Amino acid sequence: MSIMRAWLVGWLCCGVLRYEFQRAQVVLDKVGLDHCQLLLCLDYNEARTPKYFKSELNWLEHPDLLNVISRVWKTLEDDCAVMPDFLMENLNDVREALIKWSKVELPNSAKQIDKLLRDLKQCDDGSLTEA
Repeated sequence: MSIMRAWLVGWLCCGVLRYEFQRAQVVLDKVGLDHCQLLLCLDYNEARTPKYFKSELNWLEHPDLLNVISRVWKTLEDDCAVMPDFLMENLNDVREALIKWSKVELPNSAKQIDKLLRDLKQCDDGSLTEA
């Protein structure tokens, strides 16, 4: 590390700045032989981004899918609501209903496979007991 880089990192990480900007993050990436890219983020946040709703292609083959949607979808009445708000409310209701439905009807197969593999390993080890 060059003397200038060491001084810069020391200065950016000194007590006063670390106290004022407790969530700051400094990134120094070497770009060339004598150049260094400096990224200084004073309001660094480690919060995870929210998950987005994703439908699965195999849901279309399930016979109960349309029933789930039709149970929560509301029809627009002429005087009841503004169209964008009404549509967003309907889409949110459908999203929540499909998430609940999919957890019951189509559970996470990766979790099921992991559980079955653990059970199989216990059986191979002889530690599986009959209940």
